[in-house]
Amino acid sequence: MSVLLDQFRSPNQTARIQAFYLLFGASAFQQAGAPQTKFTEVEQREPAQRHRLRTAVVDLLRREQAYVRSLRAPTSSELLSNYYGDLIWMVSEIREPAALEVLIEVLPIGHTAALGVVKLGDPAIARLLSMSTSADPGARERAARALSIIGDAEVAPWVTTARRAEVRAALLRLSSDSHPTTRLFAITGLEHEPADAQIRAVFARLANDRADCTQIGGKPVCPVQRVAKQWQAAHPERP
Repeated sequence: MSVLLDQFRSPNQTARIQAFYLLFGASAFQQAGAPQTKFTEVEQREPAQRHRLRTAVVDLLRREQAYVRSLRAPTSSELLSNYYGDLIWMVSEIREPAALEVLIEVLPIGHTAALGVVKLGDPAIARLLSMSTSADPGARERAARALSIIGDAEVAPWVTTARRAEVRAALLRLSSDSHPTTRLFAITGLEHEPADAQIRAVFARLANDRADCTQIGGKPVCPVQRVAKQWQAAHPERP
């Protein structure tokens, strides 16, 4: 294992990819839960290397994130895309506190990283709440993406009532954000909230939101408005 971990630091990306799959096996990424299981197997096989293994995997994601950001255009390499996704999945599964910041960086990649951040517990929630008031629109969008899944009790059953109230307040604020994608994530999170007067007012307002509309096939597509109207249809007011 030591040789493979050394190879994680190679300047040659092909060497890094080979080392990653030699250590964890490509089959580990073909079914739910397998990355966590495979990581645990490797960790238990050489317990003396536990800290080094965790540090090396998190550092590898930092290295690949920097590499992907350096590309002038999105990669068309299927190998790189699959490997990058597998690496994010692995780091998201192992619940390593040192991975918080790099997982926040890769939040735009998708749902897996958001789950990985939330699994890191209350310190991660606090970090996201702080980001939700950032002057950086990208930070607010990443915060909204991750905070939006906390309302699902199956995702984060350990979140306290007080924290949930803070998350709700943040999502309510983000539902008025200047960026449509942030508003979309915010109302996606608010869908989990009880349909009280405050929540109804948010969805009523966003049901008229056309700021993110784009033309697809000659027809307007308005994601924020669509989600808001779908929620209203599913939660009619009772006389």
